[in-house]
Amino acid sequence: MTEPKSASDKAAGNLSETAKTELIRTYSDFKYGRYVDIKSKYTEKGKAVEETSITMVSVILDCEFEKNTERKTDGWISGEIDCVGNVGGIRTVVDTKSSWDMVTFLSAISGSLNSDYVAQMKGYCQLWETQQAIVAYCLTSCPQHLLEAEKYKLLKSMNVISEESPEYQLAALSLEHNLTFDEIPLEERVFLFYVQRDDEWMQRVRGKVEKGRDWLRDFEKRHLAGKAYAV
Repeated sequence: MTEPKSASDKAAGNLSETAKTELIRTYSDFKYGRYVDIKSKYTEKGKAVEETSITMVSVILDCEFEKNTERKTDGWISGEIDCVGNVGGIRTVVDTKSSWDMVTFLSAISGSLNSDYVAQMKGYCQLWETQQAIVAYCLTSCPQHLLEAEKYKLLKSMNVISEESPEYQLAALSLEHNLTFDEIPLEERVFLFYVQRDDEWMQRVRGKVEKGRDWLRDFEKRHLAGKAYAV
């Protein structure tokens, strides 16, 4: 849904370069089974603590959420929510974002919600037929296996004899303190962004999807022809 930079492309409803890049990733994945698998300690933590984050949100909202295991599609968009429940009598989908540390948590909640997440939540509202969605930023302690991996990297980066060295022991304690937060009150470790259903926006999504499909058809013709079009 990112708009192109030039006014003429925007007026014409053309796709942005960002959208084209994503379409090429899709083409590579679906046509050839080659895709970019982006993994990081941040995404790994998010998956590892998802249940904990959902529990934290449940306590804050005094609501029992139903964990979702289904991926839905309507022919235009697809998605897989974390959970769904009734918040204040309103059926609501929830997506948790587990921050790596205190600074990333506070930075995430310092302004407005990331536009990509807004789009994600509006799509979820459409797929699960709800009137609202919540993005819940949660500050959870680092899982032990990731914490040990961080300590190992710390050890390798220091000029010490072994993990018994006082310098490393002190640094490791500091690292663990910065990545564990259980002593902080729960209400200070959860921040909620509410996103409302937007049917008009979904109409624009469908238009963009059609544009993307047309672009991919032309792209495949160009690819299979083995040469660039005349300019």
